[in-house]
Amino acid sequence: MFIGYFCLINEGTQKILQRGENTIMQKLCNLPFPYFSDKKLKEILFPTLIMASYKSERCVAIMNQEISFAPLIKFLQDNMKEELPRIMEEEFDQQSISSLGERGGGGGRRGRSPSMSSTNSSGCSIQMESIGNGNCPYLPLFMRFPKSKWQDAIEFYQNSE
Repeated sequence: MFIGYFCLINEGTQKILQRGENTIMQKLCNLPFPYFSDKKLKEILFPTLIMASYKSERCVAIMNQEISFAPLIKFLQDNMKEELPRIMEEEFDQQSISSLGERGGGGGRRGRSPSMSSTNSSGCSIQMESIGNGNCPYLPLFMRFPKSKWQDAIEFYQNSE
């Protein structure tokens, strides 16, 4: 959903989602139930809702009338838990590369390049080339909303309930 990218942390474009009698935010919140229960559909909708409403009191007020924030908060927390092992692995890979460079030796583990496959939270293998070609049906949260803002977003939604 490109709506999230359109308004990511931009107050001016977030206001567009708040206009009208039946706002775009209301329409997003009233999508069919599978978007809130099916893992793959949640991977599409929830980052969009987060990107569209983060730091927007009005969008959050609209959402609060339509849905509970508990599933969004849980989605963010689950993504944080799943990202921690991946981040630790990448740090280990970087340390291994550094130590190899210092010793001047070969062998050992090589770090991942951005073009190599990685697995996201749904188990879908994603290659950077396939994303660029439009062959991937969605991008996971870590590629759509800055990781540095995840904890702040959790607190924002918890305080908005």
